[in-house]
Amino acid sequence: MPKIELKNVYKIFGEEPQSVLPLIKNGATKEDILEDTDHTVGLDNVSISVEEGETFVCMGLSGSGKSTLIRHINRLIDPTEGEVLVDGVNVLEFNEKELLELRRHEMSMVFQRFGLFPHKTVKENVAYGLEVQDKPLEERNQTAEEQIKAVGLSGFEHQYPSQLSDGMLNQVTPLIPSELQHLPESHTTMDKLSREDWTQLMQYRKLYHQEEQAKQALEMLAVQKDSPSYGFRINNYRHSLQSATMVYRDGGDDEDVVVALFHDIGFVVCPDNHGEFSATMLANYVSERNYWMLRNHAVFLNYHAQTHPTVDWNSREKLRGHPHFEYTANWVARYDQTSIQTQYDTAPLEFFEPIVHRVFNRPSKGNPTPS
Repeated sequence: MPKIELKNVYKIFGEEPQSVLPLIKNGATKEDILEDTDHTVGLDNVSISVEEGETFVCMGLSGSGKSTLIRHINRLIDPTEGEVLVDGVNVLEFNEKELLELRRHEMSMVFQRFGLFPHKTVKENVAYGLEVQDKPLEERNQTAEEQIKAVGLSGFEHQYPSQLSDGMLNQVTPLIPSELQHLPESHTTMDKLSREDWTQLMQYRKLYHQEEQAKQALEMLAVQKDSPSYGFRINNYRHSLQSATMVYRDGGDDEDVVVALFHDIGFVVCPDNHGEFSATMLANYVSERNYWMLRNHAVFLNYHAQTHPTVDWNSREKLRGHPHFEYTANWVARYDQTSIQTQYDTAPLEFFEPIVHRVFNRPSKGNPTPS
């Protein structure tokens, strides 16, 4: 009996895949389906059989359906029609608990990395850099269409990232050069800058922060990925991802998720005041309630260390009466002291990237400072 078997699997992406299925079975091409129905054919009657111990290699051109095929095995994607068998059992009949056990104990998967806005089309994603520069819509669309054509994605302009293959998602888009120039070399001190220089720097800073603030915050966390723990079974990186995943699954909004993701970002470099570190980093983009929670969450965490030989576990009492006391106590109890689990199904950092960018692209509440 094969270890893994897919039988006559079809996958069609779109609003009404079942209505398109007969067209494919009658010989319509992938291109015809896209043009006539605005649906994308991921798999067309695919059958494979993999024996236990066999090394099975799936090869093909970008967009041919390799990743789509593999993701059917652990049901990250469900087929439009067909069977998916593991050890002779049809995994399409698994309930949520059975599927979770399958993913935890029977198989693993490495994802390709990408960071696109899932709610924007291909063209809107490509044009986003021009949008933040306040370029006119007509210019944005024209440039985006040129870049899409350059990387071979013509015809997919109005598709969403979830409808594309990983190969398509990872195409390299040529950079759009900025019209802004560096300051002349003769400007060796700020005292020598003219009003025009400052105006240009202000324009550049706006564009710079829209991209770099989120990017560098994510990189600060990413660098901790392989750092050791000081005794817990998971390190600070996994703790942070786990906390953010819990908040996301509880229906938290973008701000709530980002607060959880970065609440301990300074723990490694400034453990004794890491709450102030994260609070300062996010101060201009989060509510007063979340700012206060970030500054004080470490004190509230002490409450959950009542058997610790030296910690003053009741130290949070000096803050009782503050309007955000109960919120912080509940947050720490639900999302901080619980996120030390080795088996928790935690989302990867890439999942949170678009959310982080959205929060850091909010209007800053801070006062303008010299660039």
